[in-house]
Amino acid sequence: MLSRRLDVPLRVSRGSDRSAALAPLLERGERLASLSFPHVALSLTHAGGVAYAVRAEGCAGVGVDYEPWRPVDMRVARFFLRPAELGSVAGPRDLLRRWTIKEALFKATPANHDRVLTDYEIDDPGADSGQVTVATGATLRYGCADVGVGHLAVAVCERRGDGGL
Repeated sequence: MLSRRLDVPLRVSRGSDRSAALAPLLERGERLASLSFPHVALSLTHAGGVAYAVRAEGCAGVGVDYEPWRPVDMRVARFFLRPAELGSVAGPRDLLRRWTIKEALFKATPANHDRVLTDYEIDDPGADSGQVTVATGATLRYGCADVGVGHLAVAVCERRGDGGL
């Protein structure tokens, strides 16, 4: 489903921990111990006793985030949403969904060491998929879905912008 939303071949794996989620996605010659993130083709998330890993080829970067549903204090929104995104938050569940999208976008950014979540402005924050253009010119796409007792978001960086993003 997320692969279709992103129009990118994705392999998604779920496990009880990071190793269990990543192992099925490793290519010949890759070893868990030698991986470092951000990785151009792999991303990893874990929360609430569940881990997800994603592999995407042919992109400048890939990111994934999962969060189990839980109460969220609406006051934290200002730390990761831009002013244009704040007004349309439909409640704590929607806020957590937007958090997963922003985290996935951040992880998909190849050189994210000097980025913050407010660098990514989602054009249609209520949509389950969309495109984001960062000020540097990088183009990212995201897709998200409810999975079990939480929310999963995946993002891919299609094109790097100036300054290595």
